[in-house]
Amino acid sequence: MATRKTDDINLWDVLYRRRLAWGPFYLGAAALIAAMLSAMLSTGQLIFALGAILLTGGAWAYTRVRDGMRRVYAYAVLVASLAWVMSAHELFPDAFNWLAVTWFGGVLLLGIPWWTSDRKRVQVKIEGNLRDWPQVAKRIGREHLKPVGVVMTPIGRKGKFTWPLGAYEVDSIIRDKSRIEGAMGADRGTLRIELDGKSTNSVRWQVIERDPHAAAQPWPLPTHLGRASDPMVLGPREDGEMAKVQRFVPGVGARNLLAAGQQGSGKSSLINLECATGAVAEDEFMIGFDFKEVELTPWKPTLGYFTASVEQARKLIFAMTEDEVGLLAVRQHKLALRGARVWNDKGVYDGPIISIIVDEAKDLLGMGDSKLVDRFSLIGTKGRALGVRFVLATQYPTLEAIGSSQIRQQIRHRFCFRMQDENGESFVMPGHSVRADRIPDDRPGTCYFLNSDKLESMPIRIHYLDDETVAAVAASRAGLTPELDRESETAITELFPEFADRERYIPLGESVPPESETAETEGGSESGTDAESEETEMDDIPPWDDAPDEDLADLIAARRESMTTEQVAQSDRDREAALAAGAEPVEKLGEQAAKEAMLTALAEAWPEGVKAKDLQRAATRGSSWFYPVANGWAEQGLVQRTNYGTWALVAPPPQPVPAHSA
Repeated sequence: MATRKTDDINLWDVLYRRRLAWGPFYLGAAALIAAMLSAMLSTGQLIFALGAILLTGGAWAYTRVRDGMRRVYAYAVLVASLAWVMSAHELFPDAFNWLAVTWFGGVLLLGIPWWTSDRKRVQVKIEGNLRDWPQVAKRIGREHLKPVGVVMTPIGRKGKFTWPLGAYEVDSIIRDKSRIEGAMGADRGTLRIELDGKSTNSVRWQVIERDPHAAAQPWPLPTHLGRASDPMVLGPREDGEMAKVQRFVPGVGARNLLAAGQQGSGKSSLINLECATGAVAEDEFMIGFDFKEVELTPWKPTLGYFTASVEQARKLIFAMTEDEVGLLAVRQHKLALRGARVWNDKGVYDGPIISIIVDEAKDLLGMGDSKLVDRFSLIGTKGRALGVRFVLATQYPTLEAIGSSQIRQQIRHRFCFRMQDENGESFVMPGHSVRADRIPDDRPGTCYFLNSDKLESMPIRIHYLDDETVAAVAASRAGLTPELDRESETAITELFPEFADRERYIPLGESVPPESETAETEGGSESGTDAESEETEMDDIPPWDDAPDEDLADLIAARRESMTTEQVAQSDRDREAALAAGAEPVEKLGEQAAKEAMLTALAEAWPEGVKAKDLQRAATRGSSWFYPVANGWAEQGLVQRTNYGTWALVAPPPQPVPAHSA
């Protein structure tokens, strides 16, 4: 005779399953037990015991509870519970009714945040799914699939699926994602499944219940200056984890970057992030090519050199890559002298990392100039070890847009933003299908990231910098770009003189840089020449009287090496002008006379304007004196910068020009 099977209810199992729902009452029961045990202790002993519990519980909440509001809630519950236990010890049994009411009311009142917490509801849901999973998995034909390591995340839950070896194929589990998603009780499209390393019997999964890409993620302002070798935080992946990229790796070298995507896809987010990261790095010199004068123009104060002219950019590229005497050759020679293979390696600082940022690269490399493309490709092939890298932004990185496959092969970091169709992806990430055409239009800055041959399995939303943040960072870092090492500066300037006349910015809150000048006479004239005043600043050159006997040519060469590039260029210009006039080097004008000379030159050339270097020559001064004066006049509305490198008076000059108009 068959016996009837009955289901026994295990009370302890039920209480354990419902521990989250009954959590406040469990804590209240613990407080009751503590109150009863307190009758065995004196007041002093109880205070000591409760103090120890308070310290222990507070330390646990501080280290284990990450969210600020939940940590405050834990502190409040802990203090209230211990205060009630102390009250029960002192007032029981005279105030029994009051203690009972406060106990019950405290459990209900303090339990409300617990019961209404989204986190607790998710935990209850997780436990329910785990409890019912064996039956659910059998219904979808995956009875051997077992969830393990399930934990909560700030945006949902994650864990692993494991199964006995040979039970399933990894690819079949990934393809069956939609059925598994339904079995887990997750909303449609919220489950992500990816490979678990090289494992053949497990995969990692994540349920995204709060999408980190739903809104733009602002760039967190740094608290201190960094270095070019620090990882750049790109932004959150779909699972909430922050993606990072290292632009310069000590001992390995610089890495090039490509950002591609259609108009409005958010490439500018990555360009702004690149500029902001470089601006707060104390060892990075940025060169900007922006032929539309849109994306990089706000960052001009933080750039070591900026141009909107394709011709100027072309000249600079040729100057950097010239055989034997170009920047790359000089840096290579510098490494060879100390027996090194990589720039800034093994604790040695050779000079700043150079980042060349090109917005709309097609305007430079896609013009059919094969010589320029060949020269630019040298930056990719040689620049890694020499601390020179490039950042290219374009819509479609076809060979027509970036010049050659040689350049494309030297790009390690590739970012594919939204594309019109899936054909464009092959130009950015050959061999990988990412369907960037499916990135929603309302999520600019979302992209796929290919690091060498490793593709991030989830898209990233690049940190966003609004116009106010860009302006604030650019203003705070204006003029603080690190100077190039002397060898690199000299190599560029000798082949590209315009580099010495580049616009220099004064750091925020600082006055005009101190300039060594001889004292003026009562009549306002100066007795020393520019070269003589500069000589007093050469602290690293021994005094002439104490110097050993050397050939005059060697002494002159040593002095020139100690001078800045600007000082050398100014000295050469003064001497060339003097030789052309058949006279001695021109005398440096006094402060007032220099300003009058500039105003006279501006009045004579109005309204076309005068180039900055011609104004400096008229004033017999260098750029460190000129730009603070010119910028001050611009703030007063007296002059304006008409285009890059040219200044003009705002209003027609009076006739005749007053003798003292400064």
